[in-house]
Amino acid sequence: MDTRRSRLMATAACLLVLAVLFTAEGAHQVAVNSSQRDVLWWEALLYATFRWYIWLALFPIVFLLACRFPLEGLRPGQAALVHAAAGLALVLVVLAAQAQVRIWAGWAPSEATFFRSFRFLWNNRLHWALLGYVLILCLSQALRYYFSDQDRRFRESRLEADLARTKLEALRAQIHPHFLFNTLNHCAELIHADPHRAEEMILQLSELLRSTLDSSTALHVPLRLEIDFINRYLRIQQLRFGGRLKIRLEIDPSTLDHPVPNLLLQPLVENAIKHGIAAKPGAGTVRIASKKLPGGELELTVRDDGTGFPANRPTARNGAGIGLANVQARLEKHYGNAHRFELRSEPGQGVEVYLVVPGGAA
Repeated sequence: MDTRRSRLMATAACLLVLAVLFTAEGAHQVAVNSSQRDVLWWEALLYATFRWYIWLALFPIVFLLACRFPLEGLRPGQAALVHAAAGLALVLVVLAAQAQVRIWAGWAPSEATFFRSFRFLWNNRLHWALLGYVLILCLSQALRYYFSDQDRRFRESRLEADLARTKLEALRAQIHPHFLFNTLNHCAELIHADPHRAEEMILQLSELLRSTLDSSTALHVPLRLEIDFINRYLRIQQLRFGGRLKIRLEIDPSTLDHPVPNLLLQPLVENAIKHGIAAKPGAGTVRIASKKLPGGELELTVRDDGTGFPANRPTARNGAGIGLANVQARLEKHYGNAHRFELRSEPGQGVEVYLVVPGGAA
């Protein structure tokens, strides 16, 4: 719909400019012929209609011919013959209309017939009629080039969007088997040690996977859905760790409708539990917080109070596994340079992942 509207506006703008120019030329000719400075608007309009506006009425026909028989197509000779024949036919139509206008306006001698008026125009105005056809044909070609370029750009943008979507889906698809593999490993560990907890974990996993079906094809989801998913995931992890895993959710209600990449938080929370809480003796806490920034951006933090990264491990890509690397890659695909991703850690003080994503879906 937007493309059609833009094309109609472009065509209307071109025709409006021509109409203004034709009316101005008509006013000039009326002033010259009548030796008067003040020109009545209807006289200028009538003269412009006599000279040029008939061509504007025939513009759709010329435009369709320009699209059907492009001069730069596979058969330029055939196209040239078609335009020559069409031009001659339309010139005859225009001269016939102008001949009748001359009689109605009283510009022809009182005794002049239609055929005499037409012959006068053929002898004296044929070159202007041919110029009118060439002008309208050039305008049609220019609009056709413009519309073709629009179509090409639209196709390219669709291809780029499809490619980006495919890459994002591939990155996100890495998370499901990774998360599922880890959770099933935890279940296997509990089957003999605590069958009841293992059964409960499998049931929770089933509910979690069922909840992902509704948003399995969405690139973005509201933060509230992401938090719901994380709550289900954390229930599974708390079954595994028992009282060792404590959770602090500090979610600003104003951020719940902010769109975020689907499955954004789960790899971050999993990384905090795996590298922070699991490696720490005793209990540990994972804090998940959200806040709306003054510019409308969404600030997210996932922090654990575990062992932290060693000093020689400065970035997520240098060994934090698929989770953080995947999140970084997906954020770059979604937002380019419009986001922030920071990994903050001190040995023995835990790790904090700090994110800022723009307002609205990319």
